[in-house]
Amino acid sequence: MAGRALTIFLGLSLAIIGCWLLKLLKIVFLPLVIALLFTFLLGPAVEWLTRRRIPLVLAVLAVLTLSLALVFASGFMVLQSLASFTDEFPKYEEGIRVMVERAKALSRLEAGPINRDRITAELSRLSLSEVVGSTLNSFFNFLTYIMFTLVFLIYFLLGMPKLPAKIQKAFPPDQARIINEAVQSITLQVQRYILAKTFTGFVTGLLMMLTCVAFGVDFPITWGFFTFLLNFIPTLGAMVASIPPPLVALVKFGWVDALWMLMILTALMVVLGNLLEPRVLGESVNLSPLVTLFALIFWAWLWGPAGMIVAVPVTAMIKFTCDHVPDLRPIGVLMGGRT
Repeated sequence: MAGRALTIFLGLSLAIIGCWLLKLLKIVFLPLVIALLFTFLLGPAVEWLTRRRIPLVLAVLAVLTLSLALVFASGFMVLQSLASFTDEFPKYEEGIRVMVERAKALSRLEAGPINRDRITAELSRLSLSEVVGSTLNSFFNFLTYIMFTLVFLIYFLLGMPKLPAKIQKAFPPDQARIINEAVQSITLQVQRYILAKTFTGFVTGLLMMLTCVAFGVDFPITWGFFTFLLNFIPTLGAMVASIPPPLVALVKFGWVDALWMLMILTALMVVLGNLLEPRVLGESVNLSPLVTLFALIFWAWLWGPAGMIVAVPVTAMIKFTCDHVPDLRPIGVLMGGRT
């Protein structure tokens, strides 16, 4: 009994220390995890090139070059949209001021802690230029994470094809075969999930962009790109992505257009989330809704918004690993969504 209690205590202690290290060394571990997920995504392309007798180094270089070109093209378009906010500041700030004045006139908020002077003071502090400046600052800080991710990604892509042979040398034949089969199964399952979410995210982002164009909302490419990213956050991502464009429409055109846009976007997200995504994802990930919710909360606490994006695939990898380790299989069963 004492030995079992000591084991539980040591396990909890190691888990707490592990979480503390993951949070403390976010600048290392977050790029490491993102690079691993991109390895699953880009690995099939590298493997396809190497099967056609292209040297591994050249295959990795070609895949990375194309991927970076796509990433920088997307980033350039988003930055262009953010930069163009400068020309729209007066219009949006004036629209917000008019809306607040109308709200004050309707509600007559003249008593209590919320009064005209306080609203005016808070409104004077509101500046879209500060928001955009902060966003650009965060972008340049994010370049550090990109560099770390790129370095890890290069090593992963170069080392992944050699992993089965290394496992064969490191373990006895029977054990090496089981480990290689488990690694291959985990890799395939994670690849299917990432590819499926990438496809559904692209479709969702494209529909968001077209809806913004139809309603005349500014910066449709930016909203489509952010919708694509937020699609990797289950349920919550689609809800969050549906809010900003109608708010922009509210400031620019009024509540009628904003309401119509909100209803159309909500309908699109519901249809895509309940019809398209389950068909595309299939059974690539078998996580219970409760585990998914706790995963989102935990990884968001650990790594912020980026943690919410990687929460499900990382948790899925943990579950797949538990499924293939006999001693951990009960944990994998408890994490699953099917009985």
